[in-house]
Amino acid sequence: MKEEKLQSEEFDEVDPSQLFEKLITKMDVLSDLLNKNEQLTQVITHYNDDLLRLKSAFHQTISQLEVGMNKVTSIFEKEVKSRQELFEKSPKLIQVDWSDEAIQLQKKYEQKNGFYEKIVRYSVILSLISMVIMFTTFYVAKSWYDQSIRTKEEIRSDLLHEIHEDGKVILPNSYVSELEQNTDLINKWIKANPKDATPFIKFKQGYDAK
Repeated sequence: MKEEKLQSEEFDEVDPSQLFEKLITKMDVLSDLLNKNEQLTQVITHYNDDLLRLKSAFHQTISQLEVGMNKVTSIFEKEVKSRQELFEKSPKLIQVDWSDEAIQLQKKYEQKNGFYEKIVRYSVILSLISMVIMFTTFYVAKSWYDQSIRTKEEIRSDLLHEIHEDGKVILPNSYVSELEQNTDLINKWIKANPKDATPFIKFKQGYDAK
């Protein structure tokens, strides 16, 4: 009778929480990691959407700039052509005395031409700089996104490998809870029926000894 009681007490020492403590801890860590990775993916996706909107805005700005440049160029070409035609139609040997007003108009015209040339030049430079910034930003964002995805997969793979090396597995919480309930139920049954539990205890000891 004492031997049966001793065997029953040894079996009562089995604590399911200790058996699954490390496993549950690993599962919690993995769950927290997956949640953080999901949040990171959402942030990256939002950032990528912002980049796409920025790219679209750049394209619109460049398109509007090109339209403005074309208009300025067209006006400039028409003005030059008109003056050339006027000059060609004018008598070649007639000396023209320019009035002060005409001279001032000529100077203003030359100033406007210089201003238009600067606008065209700066517009081209600004367009090139905008395109370089846009493509550089897009490339950096894409590289960072690819690296973050690769890092997430590496962390997940390392964690799963560590769990496997420890001889553990990942189980659903419902399965672990059910197993704990069954173990607790068996312990209570052994306490209530020590005599009837003797064959089961011997069987378990023999099974564990294999």
